[in-house]
Amino acid sequence: MSEHSHNSYDKVVVEWLDAYEMESGWQTIEEAKKIKPPQVFSMGYVLKETKEFIILCADIGREGDSDCGRVTVIPKSWIKKVDLL
Repeated sequence: MSEHSHNSYDKVVVEWLDAYEMESGWQTIEEAKKIKPPQVFSMGYVLKETKEFIILCADIGREGDSDCGRVTVIPKSWIKKVDLL
């Protein structure tokens, strides 16, 4: 079992734009052109970061556990800002 703790990882808030799909059905082209991607703020521990994406988890098990929960993978091109906490 791998030893991990919340102190092993940076804790951040990531501001990013998410993909969005309108509900099923017809919209006018003018209505569709007004759609904007939702702005999202995700807080968590940075598990991995590459040139293409960042992986966060919101929950880490107690000392000695190797489990994490609520994992989010965010493409770097969707990220507006990352703040270290």
